Amino acid sequence: MNEYLKYADGDRDFAGWLRDVDTYVKTALWVSIFDLRDLAWRSMYDDGYPATDAAQDIIDNPHDYL
Repeated sequence: MNEYLKYADGDRDFAGWLRDVDTYVKTALWVSIFDLRDLAWRSMYDDGYPATDAAQDIIDNPHDYL
């Protein structure tokens, strides 16, 4: 969790959300969200975007994020 916590500036809820997105993406594409182009992760989280939806956007359109 340290990588997520560091990225989330210590915000455990946001770090957990990032971990969930990363888990879904890694399972489907075998790549971490940290290997993709930068996205507005914090904005998505703050707007209540479910981790599954954030991951599904990447899974459905992986070339948009490489």
